[in-house]
Amino acid sequence: MRIDKLDGLRGFCSLMVVLYHYPQSFLPDFIFSNFFIRESWSFVDFFFVLSGFVISYNYSTLSNINDFWLYIKKRFIRLYPLLFFTTLVFLLFKVFSDNFFPEFVSSPKSIKLYLLDTCNSLLMLNSTPVFGELSKYLGMNHPSWSVSAEFISYVLFGLSSLFFFNKKNLFSFVTICLCVVVYVVKEQFSFSNYTWFFLRGIIGFNIGCIVYWLFTKKFSVKNNLELILPLFIISVSYFFYNYEFSFKGVVNLIFRPLFFGFVILVLLKTNHYFSKFLESKPLKFLGKISYSIYLNHVLLLLILPRITFKLFGFPQSFFSEFLILSLTILFVILYSTLTYAYIELAFGKALNKWFKV
Repeated sequence: MRIDKLDGLRGFCSLMVVLYHYPQSFLPDFIFSNFFIRESWSFVDFFFVLSGFVISYNYSTLSNINDFWLYIKKRFIRLYPLLFFTTLVFLLFKVFSDNFFPEFVSSPKSIKLYLLDTCNSLLMLNSTPVFGELSKYLGMNHPSWSVSAEFISYVLFGLSSLFFFNKKNLFSFVTICLCVVVYVVKEQFSFSNYTWFFLRGIIGFNIGCIVYWLFTKKFSVKNNLELILPLFIISVSYFFYNYEFSFKGVVNLIFRPLFFGFVILVLLKTNHYFSKFLESKPLKFLGKISYSIYLNHVLLLLILPRITFKLFGFPQSFFSEFLILSLTILFVILYSTLTYAYIELAFGKALNKWFKV
């Protein structure tokens, strides 16, 4: 099931994550310091909430062990080809750059540590403390931590459907509460240590499950409410960027996914100009390739600006930095279009045949 407006929002959010990760030293100051871009890390929580909604929508009748294994195989096939490809490409890049371009490497590691990082990512454990302190580096290709958290959420959803089919909403609520408590104890109210980040994914995912339950209820929302959603999103980012307060980490942990759940629910219940904008062809296309954008972008951000300004010595100015930023984003989109077609779809189709899905 695909809902065009949510696909469009997913595409927009994926580009904002790209801007958030763009290297500061090659970015015009007014862009880097923009509060909306600096808060765009939180759009990863949107991905978790949306995933919880979509999985609940598509697998609402999952109730036996055969359904469970079919569901797990489908989710594995959806995530793993691109994860495997991007992790290995990132490993090759790290080894190559350490040996041939050490001046561009800020913190080189040994082959042993690189291989452990790679295993951490390929086993989808890099959002957990299983690999100990190593997990604080988020594995090989650090955005892949969210794939780990996502797959853990898939498994929990499947198990809850088997054992708590008639009480899944209660299970989601209790799970959210438990995750918040554990995260608070382990992380001491901040996002500074990443070894328990899978809890962040579980919280967002289960909020998405609750959004699906609310979506099935018969109530209406005034179309005009949709028109102020962009203002709400901007205002929330402005507030969290400009104000410090006690327990901000916990508020972020709970409020961000709740807010994105509210945004998704309003969009599902309305159909106004903002929906039309999100349903535009460019945003829908970005939404379609957003998984590739997400797992590809960090590697390309590490390579393209550095080659231009460091290796070739291209002089830095506002114009040149903005030009390379635009070209880099364009290249991320083009490269992601290829990996979507030839890795996600092609290998996904092959695995579907292999697993007889």
